[in-house]
Amino acid sequence: MKYITALTGLEFYSYHGLYAEEQILGQLFKVDMKVTIDIDKPITYIEDAVDYEILFNTAKEEMAVSQELIETVAQRILARLQNHFVTATSIEVTIYKPNPAGVFKSGVASVTFSV
Repeated sequence: MKYITALTGLEFYSYHGLYAEEQILGQLFKVDMKVTIDIDKPITYIEDAVDYEILFNTAKEEMAVSQELIETVAQRILARLQNHFVTATSIEVTIYKPNPAGVFKSGVASVTFSV
């Protein structure tokens, strides 16, 4: 059976972007993560589960490191989750950037990476 743990809508105030003002002023970003594992037994201990605190802390730490591209941030989060959850059959990370560089009156830019 498939076991999926997800965190959605995490909010981080970060300083990602190509433009100097983005890296100075920062903005709110949202992050979604999903880890899927095949299991064949009941989950009764945290050691058997996907600990969502690890998901949160990984995102928090990577979102704190300013990058020009949110693609870079998403890939770094994904790589760390792959290293930690080696039995995962799939991992997905999406980062949402509302009002990118202030050029849009509405909408959200997003990138998704998955394995």
